[in-house]
Amino acid sequence: RSSCRVPFFESPDLAVRNFPLACAFSLILAAPAVHAAHPLQTEDTGTQGAGNVEIENGLSRARYDATTLTLYQPQLSVGLATTLYAIVQPSVERVQASGQGSISGSGDTNVDAKWRFWGSDPVSLALRAGVALATSQHGLGLTHGTTSEHGLIALTWDRGPAVVHANAGLTYVPRAPATPARRVMTGVSAALM
Repeated sequence: RSSCRVPFFESPDLAVRNFPLACAFSLILAAPAVHAAHPLQTEDTGTQGAGNVEIENGLSRARYDATTLTLYQPQLSVGLATTLYAIVQPSVERVQASGQGSISGSGDTNVDAKWRFWGSDPVSLALRAGVALATSQHGLGLTHGTTSEHGLIALTWDRGPAVVHANAGLTYVPRAPATPARRVMTGVSAALM
């Protein structure tokens, strides 16, 4: 009498147990393609290249005491040269205050440019600078007729498989209604991928 035994690597039990492992392995293989998806708050030094267009969508939600701010910021980037592109970034805001209802409407619009001005493998530097225009409704942004200038220096170190991005930025609001400390705001950020 002969018995037919299924080899261990063809076992249905093994296939079911290894399905999560196979999914994880597939995601790891897809990671290089997803790298360009811009999942960070930290700016990288990458540019679009001449004639290329990119659309990004940003959604954030923050809670301060009893107030919740939801901000949607789509971004349109157009490559003007290999190392330079223009950016337009409008916004839509919703502010919910506990017991006071909510206010929704357009927020301010950023008009920026990013220029990668130096690169020597594996390091590159870029400058992103622009102006926030008072396009908001219902007092959700700058006072109408005002602007806010901003800029940051971005550094990227890319020596696969690790990539490091670091930023130092400055925002200047000359007519800020608050204290002088709110007229000049600085920030730093970093990301390791």
